[in-house]
Amino acid sequence: MRRADGSGADRTSGASLYAGGGGLWLCLFAAALTLFTFTLAPDILMMDSGEYQAAVSRFPNLDLGDAPRDLVRVHPVYLAVAKLVSLVPVGPFAARVNFVSALFGAIAVANAGLLVWLLTGRRDAVVLAALTLSLGHTLWAFAVIAEVMTMVAAIATAELLCWSAWARTGRSRWLLALGLINGLGVATHLQLGLDTIVHAIACAVLLVRGRIRGTQAAGIALAWMAGTLPYSAMVAYYAVHSGDWAGTLASATRGEYGAGPQHVRAWTLARGGLSLLLNYPTLLIAPAIPGAARLWSRRGRSAEAGLLARVLVALAFVQWSFAMTYHVPDQYSFFVPFYALAAVLIGVGSLRVLSRPRWRWVLYGLAVLPVGVYAVAPDVLRRVDVRLFTRALPHRDPYAFFLRPWKTGDRGQRWLVREVFATIEPDAVLLCSPTTVSMFEVAQRVDRLAPGVTLVVEAHRLAAFLRTDAGGRPGWTRPVYAIDAAAKDFPCVVREHCDVEPVGGVWRIGAPHDPRAFAEALRVEQDRVLRR
Repeated sequence: MRRADGSGADRTSGASLYAGGGGLWLCLFAAALTLFTFTLAPDILMMDSGEYQAAVSRFPNLDLGDAPRDLVRVHPVYLAVAKLVSLVPVGPFAARVNFVSALFGAIAVANAGLLVWLLTGRRDAVVLAALTLSLGHTLWAFAVIAEVMTMVAAIATAELLCWSAWARTGRSRWLLALGLINGLGVATHLQLGLDTIVHAIACAVLLVRGRIRGTQAAGIALAWMAGTLPYSAMVAYYAVHSGDWAGTLASATRGEYGAGPQHVRAWTLARGGLSLLLNYPTLLIAPAIPGAARLWSRRGRSAEAGLLARVLVALAFVQWSFAMTYHVPDQYSFFVPFYALAAVLIGVGSLRVLSRPRWRWVLYGLAVLPVGVYAVAPDVLRRVDVRLFTRALPHRDPYAFFLRPWKTGDRGQRWLVREVFATIEPDAVLLCSPTTVSMFEVAQRVDRLAPGVTLVVEAHRLAAFLRTDAGGRPGWTRPVYAIDAAAKDFPCVVREHCDVEPVGGVWRIGAPHDPRAFAEALRVEQDRVLRR
């Protein structure tokens, strides 16, 4: 295998590259895992991370009902692995679930570094790629909380290592492994179904050129199908159980929100650009462009090595295109697999600059500088009154929470849960938003806190706690409170029919002014939820 710059023979032979790759991978893995572990969120979380923690605590009982509307957000491979790790009796349950993300984030960094090594034989390029990926905002931020995206990045880079092994050996077992790993990737997160398309085209090219036989192609397809079983079997179960195949398939492919590239807006593209700037504040993404051009060229490489390079470039382009046009509020998170692939392109694209000692250190500095940017950005933006965030919860600074990837010592959500449970009565009803309910559920389920408190997410469920006394006065059968009643997504039906007043870190919901009108409004709200 020749170097990615196409100049002559490698400084290191192909055999030596693979012989030294294992030790290099372990060093990168250990360094990244150390970083992510020391900056790990130590406790319960809210939003998607809280949902993952709650789902892991319930697993294998998914508690999805008879006809779930959002199967696409169920990631059974991730949940199973996280459940196994959570059984290790070291540290709090929530921290163990968070550690799974650190583990796979470190694997992604090590895989990306190894790919750079196999493509270039240059340790300086490996160091640059590893620094860029591990110290970039988004992978780091997701490697320290409960999240599935670091597993997605690890699988995406593992797929390329399979291509690399096949290019070196020509053995079909590596393509079988590719099919199995990508199938598991699809079962982990449907975003890796985009990779399936690229791999299928590449295998079709090999089949047409006679590099693989039809039986081998069929074996790859079967391996892929076997890998998808954790997800496809779940989808089939709910389709048969509910009898609604169309609805189940829609739930498994689009989900409840149904967002996708077809909803792209100008703001979607602008937000995608800001996401890239957040991850590369020193614009170190720039070398990825010459890196992609160099890999796309066939000069000085065998057909197999050329195919590997082109698959890498195609995967990076597909993942970038999807993330840039995916119209969802957390759009930035879907760039994670692209960042893992872009790190390889950056390493390859920086070879000539790295050959100059002075400029090498400039590139290293640009790779490390984002840490300082993330450290000062929250205070600077707050001081100049740049209003990036409108929602604030007790014990959480939104600027630091979203802009600093590290979560060392962040126990704000634990403090909020304890404060709320200490304020409300032991038998109270707590109306939560979808982004906050999970941290209270984990505290109840795992830590056995406030077991008598009933958690409610949908406002229409408050109808079960309405009463009218003998004098016709309205009231509640149990005290009712709410989290974050000042949020814009707080149920309007509650705000319009009840008095809401702050009590400590929670809001007390008074009795409805007109119980009949309130009950009717709740019924209308229930119908709206069911039609959604």
